[in-house]
Amino acid sequence: MASPTSNKAKRRPPARKIPANDDKSPLGTIEINKKTYACGLFWQTLSGTGANRKKSIKEIAAEQYMHLYLTRNKNGQVGFGNYQNGVKKGQQSFASMLAGGLALSNIKSFIYIGQFGEKWVYVSCFNGNITLDGDEVGDEAKIKSTFARNIDNREWGLIIAPPEWEVEGSVTRNILDDIAKNTKDAHNLNDIKKSYWKLVLLTAMTMSVVGGAYWYQQKLEAEEQARIQQEAEIENQKRIRSGGDLPNPMEFIKKCESAIFSIPPYPGGWPLTSAVCMKDAVTMKWSREDQSLVKYFKLVVPNAVVTPDAKMASLKIDFPQQPSIAQNLNGVTIEQRFQEIVDTAAIHSIDIKTNILNDAGIKRIEWSIEDTSLKPSEIVPWFDHVGFKVIQIDMSYKDGIEKWSMKGSQYGQ
Repeated sequence: MASPTSNKAKRRPPARKIPANDDKSPLGTIEINKKTYACGLFWQTLSGTGANRKKSIKEIAAEQYMHLYLTRNKNGQVGFGNYQNGVKKGQQSFASMLAGGLALSNIKSFIYIGQFGEKWVYVSCFNGNITLDGDEVGDEAKIKSTFARNIDNREWGLIIAPPEWEVEGSVTRNILDDIAKNTKDAHNLNDIKKSYWKLVLLTAMTMSVVGGAYWYQQKLEAEEQARIQQEAEIENQKRIRSGGDLPNPMEFIKKCESAIFSIPPYPGGWPLTSAVCMKDAVTMKWSREDQSLVKYFKLVVPNAVVTPDAKMASLKIDFPQQPSIAQNLNGVTIEQRFQEIVDTAAIHSIDIKTNILNDAGIKRIEWSIEDTSLKPSEIVPWFDHVGFKVIQIDMSYKDGIEKWSMKGSQYGQ
């Protein structure tokens, strides 16, 4: 399937123009012939019927802070809306009206792209159900991005797109006729019942408590991480006394960098705030920007844990068991290694901090490097030596640039 900028398809005559809105309507609505339609709803297909269906609606409304909903077909599809997006009770869902109208022509899998003034609308429906990100409204760039992300995911029976996009296989169509035919099903938004909002209020109160507990849990995790590191150091010292069995730093680095780069830096528009590699795992954290949604983030990072306030998310990736290399520290003189490390750092213009310690007869050099744009896999080979160990690697983005910090120890005699 060609992209929106493909030149393969021939230009088609322009479609009959749909009356544009006056661009004064809120972000989540469009106007056609002075009638306001709701756009950008959050769609879910719910199982069960009756009380079970109502219970699911209550739970999703509470979790997503939704005020409005509509049920659009026998498959149990429910669309949720939020007052903050400008949608109101009684408004019809544009995506639902269009999907229902095209279904009357036996078109149940389609993509629609249309322009209303300066706003663009994207609707996608597969096998009669509006897809997870199949109800979008925004500028042309946003809609093109959504279209490009989904065009090759499924076999679409019909693609309705502007001729100037030159999408191969697409057609133009007067969707007003399809919408006008769709009079059988109700597509109007309804208020979430007051009883639902008891659950929302309870959920909000619970989240307030959980939010405080979350930050306390973060503190406990940091303390636990420090304890694990301390225990690891003690264990390493025991291994050194018995002849030495230290982790291979390059294998650790390879696992760390591979895990970090296995996920895009901005999944669903959530920037990565930190990635910390320690021992056998990496912990990655993201923060949500104002216009980003949880559902798009979870499409890219489905196993991430989102905080109750939906402002942060984290993911822990365990490494495969790390190979160790038995090392004989005989002949590794700490004073000599200290000078070698300092000289190597000067040659490569690396700002490295060092400190010599002597714990119970075991000598080591503590070293650290902060805020460098060079990856650990580029730096550590310069310093790697018998008894050299990387304990922790940190990565974050500053002004869109990777910044790395790391610390470790050089053991010897």
